Amino acid sequence: MAYQRTQSPRFLDATHLEYALAFNAGGYFNVLFAWLYRGRRETPSEMADAIGSCHGD
Repeated sequence: MAYQRTQSPRFLDATHLEYALAFNAGGYFNVLFAWLYRGRRETPSEMADAIGSCHGD
């Protein structure tokens, strides 16, 4: 995986970044799965707001 240091010291190295990305991808997958399982009751826009609120956006 290509890695370039950014302004943020949040990730210590490429491995740390890779684990963080895998962790987040799992979260998004599980939210998508739960939404589908519930019958897609919320609109995609509502889901975007819900996911954004999890990140503090």
